[in-house]
Amino acid sequence: MGTKKRHISVKDAAVNLCRFVLSGIFIFSGFTKAVDPLGLQYKLEEYLETFGMVDWIPSAFLLLMSVILSSLEFVVGIYLFFGIGRKRTMIVVMCFMIIMTPFTFYLALTNPVSDCGCFGDAWILTNWQTFGKNVFLLGGAILLFKKRMRILRFVSIKS
Repeated sequence: MGTKKRHISVKDAAVNLCRFVLSGIFIFSGFTKAVDPLGLQYKLEEYLETFGMVDWIPSAFLLLMSVILSSLEFVVGIYLFFGIGRKRTMIVVMCFMIIMTPFTFYLALTNPVSDCGCFGDAWILTNWQTFGKNVFLLGGAILLFKKRMRILRFVSIKS
C-alpha cells in the first residue's frame, strides 16, 4: 500500500500559521461570549441604544442572538482549526470580517460605546484597538480565502 507523503512548503506553513491564529481568536472570542451571554446581550442593547433602536428588538431576542453569535464564532473557529469545510468556513469568516471591519471603523471614529465587547470582559479593547485587530484579521481572512486549498485538514471524509 503506497502512502503519499506531502511535504509542507513555506507557503503552506505561512497559510496554516495564519489559520491557527485566526481560529484561535474566533474560538477565544466565541468562548468568552458564551460564558456570559447576558453580558453580550447588554452590549447589543448598548449598541442599539446608540442607534436609537433599543425599543425595536425585544431583550429575549437579543439574548437568543448573543447565544447564536457566540456559538457560531466558536464553531467557525473549531472548523477553521481542523480544516473542516474549507470553502464554506472561509466564506463565513469573510462575511464576519467584511461586516465587522467597517462597523468597528465607524465605532472608532464616533466612539458611541467604550469597548466593542469582542472578548466579553476577558479582554477589553478600545475601539481603535478593535479596528486594528479587525484589519489584521481581515487581511488574514483574505489570505486564507485565496489560499484555502493550502489549509491542511486534520479531519476529512477519507480519514
